[in-house]
Amino acid sequence: MKKKNILILLTSSYGGGAERLVLDQMKYHNRKKFNLYVRTLRKGNLEKEFINTAEKNNVDYESLDLKSRFSLIGLFRLNSMIRKNKINLVNTSLIEADMYGFFLKLLSHETKFISVRQNKNQFRKNKIFGILNYVFSLVDKKIVCVSKSVKEFINKYEYIPEKKLDVIFNAVDIKRFENTKKDKKLRKSFEYKNKKTFLIGLVGRLNKQKGHRYLFRALNILKDKRYKNIKLLVIGKGELEERLMKLRKDLGLDKEIEFLGFRKDIDKIYKILDLFCLPSDFEGLPLALMEAMASECCCLVSDIPENKELTDNKKNGLTFIRGNHKDLAEKIEDLYNNTKSRKKYSKKANEKIKKNYDIKKITKQYEELWSRLI
Repeated sequence: MKKKNILILLTSSYGGGAERLVLDQMKYHNRKKFNLYVRTLRKGNLEKEFINTAEKNNVDYESLDLKSRFSLIGLFRLNSMIRKNKINLVNTSLIEADMYGFFLKLLSHETKFISVRQNKNQFRKNKIFGILNYVFSLVDKKIVCVSKSVKEFINKYEYIPEKKLDVIFNAVDIKRFENTKKDKKLRKSFEYKNKKTFLIGLVGRLNKQKGHRYLFRALNILKDKRYKNIKLLVIGKGELEERLMKLRKDLGLDKEIEFLGFRKDIDKIYKILDLFCLPSDFEGLPLALMEAMASECCCLVSDIPENKELTDNKKNGLTFIRGNHKDLAEKIEDLYNNTKSRKKYSKKANEKIKKNYDIKKITKQYEELWSRLI
């Protein structure tokens, strides 16, 4: 059987959910059936990891390292690459890559195109952006949505018919997170001196969507209630870093909140947490939550539909009312005082991820879709 040539096109090699999914696909793709090519429009903090993963797994990777949002030179370089390598299907992810996909289809008529929708970005509720995304999607055979709630959102706000939408869940490399051992030295480096510490983690870009402010205010309530040994580790970078640091200072939580920036040892971080919290206003299907669940973390999340697809309240985790920092504080207090519940939720969370969100299983689903469309 002749192998099919697949190009995955990403906006950048920056460490978000879309990029992590592609890195794992690079590891587990079927080499007997597919030649996999990966291109990013710009370089990011995972550039070295993309290069190393590609070398180890027989994937053709390159970053175009473009300096502008849209480049005719970049477009023609991609078009030349598609023709030279006889690409059968282009899989785009994120809006800039989708834009290039639209123009590439006009230049490469025989090549099939699909797009992956990772998030319920609120700007897409604006009619102009909805219409723009609809126009870009005209060239796609399928739009892949990473959750049921994303599918409903795209159908409503981008005017894309349901028959064109498929759901293939986000997924994680379960072995990576299950097999990581607890690093006692790492945990000790974050603990208070001479005081048992309750460690909470929040992983995600420092932007409004992730709801860091709710968790900060919840911790302020708990501090006033004399919970003096709680500490929050904030992992990630983003445009709100300075504002969040100011909020930490204004609330008098300099000792209780530590900003760690981008971490490559995130699997080790999950293992030392007592609680993982994701207070988002909206998501797609949150990869950080899936990683925490795979790591057997106890998880506390906002009650948005995307989180609830993963977290069943009082079964494999807890939910709180979105945007309500008082309810969040109460739920943290409940879990702080109930070790048995935390252990039960952790075990059940791991079981759910293993059953439904293993990257090997999800990679096969993408490959089945590629084969069907080609």
